[in-house]
Amino acid sequence: MNNGLIVDTVLSWAEAALSCAGGVVFINVTYLLYLPLGLLNLVNPTFAEVMGGLALGRVSYDKWIKFTWPLLINLLLLYAIVLSVDVFMPGQIF
Repeated sequence: MNNGLIVDTVLSWAEAALSCAGGVVFINVTYLLYLPLGLLNLVNPTFAEVMGGLALGRVSYDKWIKFTWPLLINLLLLYAIVLSVDVFMPGQIF
């Protein structure tokens, strides 16, 4: 993706689309654009560390997914709230 400049193209398109949006909309949509990369690495069944850890702990992949989805949704909401509040804070807090 990096060699083909695909990421650059997507980010350029997103910047153009969000240039007139307000701060809260911009920060949350930007976060949602980056979110799939982290989620994919956390729940992807071919990710070696996740599958190795599950095998060592004798935890099935189904149990892992049932445990992680509520956690991931709560984290998504928490990060969106923190980012939205930070838009209204003067200066650079984070």
